[in-house]
Amino acid sequence: MRIHHYFKFSFFVCGILLSSPQPSGAKSWKGAEVFTVQSFRYGAFEARIRSAKGGGVITPFYLWKDGSDLPGALWQEQGFEIFGRDGSFHSQINTPGSPWIEHAVGHRPSTAAYSRYNTYRMEWTPDSICFYFNARLIRKDTDRVEFAKLLDPTRAHPAQLRISAWAGDDAWSGAFDSSAMPTDVYVNWVQTYAYTPGAGPNGSSFTPLWRDEFDSLDHQRWGSANWSLDHAVSDYSSENVKVFSGALDLALTSTANLGTFRPVPGDDTLRPPLSTAFSKDTLLPPATDPLEPNNGVRPKDSTQDSRPKVLGLVAQPGDGFVDLAWVTSSASFYKIYRSLDGKNFQLLCTVSHPRLHDESVGNGKVYSYRVTRVLADQESEPSVVVDAAPRGTVPSPVTGIVAKVDDQEVDLTWVAATGALSYTILRGVDNKAPTVLTVVSEGSYKDEAVANGATYTYSIVASNTWGDSPVSQAVNVVPKATRPTAP
Repeated sequence: MRIHHYFKFSFFVCGILLSSPQPSGAKSWKGAEVFTVQSFRYGAFEARIRSAKGGGVITPFYLWKDGSDLPGALWQEQGFEIFGRDGSFHSQINTPGSPWIEHAVGHRPSTAAYSRYNTYRMEWTPDSICFYFNARLIRKDTDRVEFAKLLDPTRAHPAQLRISAWAGDDAWSGAFDSSAMPTDVYVNWVQTYAYTPGAGPNGSSFTPLWRDEFDSLDHQRWGSANWSLDHAVSDYSSENVKVFSGALDLALTSTANLGTFRPVPGDDTLRPPLSTAFSKDTLLPPATDPLEPNNGVRPKDSTQDSRPKVLGLVAQPGDGFVDLAWVTSSASFYKIYRSLDGKNFQLLCTVSHPRLHDESVGNGKVYSYRVTRVLADQESEPSVVVDAAPRGTVPSPVTGIVAKVDDQEVDLTWVAATGALSYTILRGVDNKAPTVLTVVSEGSYKDEAVANGATYTYSIVASNTWGDSPVSQAVNVVPKATRPTAP
């Protein structure tokens, strides 16, 4: 996460003055943040979130050790940063540096994160830090040296769970779009788990602690922020926090609209996958500001020498490939190093331009990359390390749905979707929102739990190891009794 926490003193980082917080009211735009009164050391943390939309808008869901920003403190942070500019997000881990080192990996859902609810989950143990998107593992870090601050039980500190809505106006956050205001973060529920190795349900390592369905705002569990932020066009106000309609709403508004909340949208309960449609043409261009590359990664040491490191390294995985890009700098050529364990890096290739399309990878594996620049026969120190996990393609959408009605039954058939392993059938009754009816492995299903005269709407989602297809076109039918044969 960008530096925008609770600066209690003024100090310099990379030549930028970070000042102490001011009371809420200092800025024209008002965001919101809630944080747990309880702190956690290890566990699992999950939330169903519909993030906020708008250029420059950020929706964080993260664990942060209170006081990490204080002079001399060791930074400790992990979580998700969801971007309102395009609906993509970062998984990130921040470790001690000057003042921190951000290990960010970019992810892009098949459907923009702000257009529906998604389930975000972090698992933090002494062995690993894992990130899940809609119940699918998207990142796992186990380096006990790089992430010692979080993995070593003697160094890891308890951290508070936080959810926010705020806005920036730079290359990292995207340009602030005031016309998109007001905008809201909606949280359907939050679930926390204690780390209990082998003692959880079904032999798992996580035991449920508490689940908040947000029927009301529990002030014994949650606090709300009410202060101004550096590096943001907004500050936090507790007046932009509200629980209603079974959800937590964190609003981002103008001062004039403080405390104004839009209706809570419904949750379709589906779990769209990450997109695998990354290519050399769609990769976001790297930023040109060396202090703020577009993946939010700062160099470990801001001191400039005659062989500065490559900055702004970004890795975007696809189906059987990984695309790399970084900030252009003076170089005769660049060396790309790759590792399968995050430790033992081997030279992959050299290139003369700040971009690489790596097709020598396998789906389902995590690859680590770092880049150096070579100028006048001198090689720079390595860049920060970025990880990427190529994934296979999700199934094609289901087509050719045929629904035949009979007395209190509907027979469904459809054309098999390419790559599908299972099919989720959604059903709505009399124009009500569809819900999951069943999951089948074949291209047909007989629905005998219907009533004659009611209108039923069916649609289907195909799934495989890599995710879910878009929802098919819907078909509507009305079961009716079979007319008796005349004597």
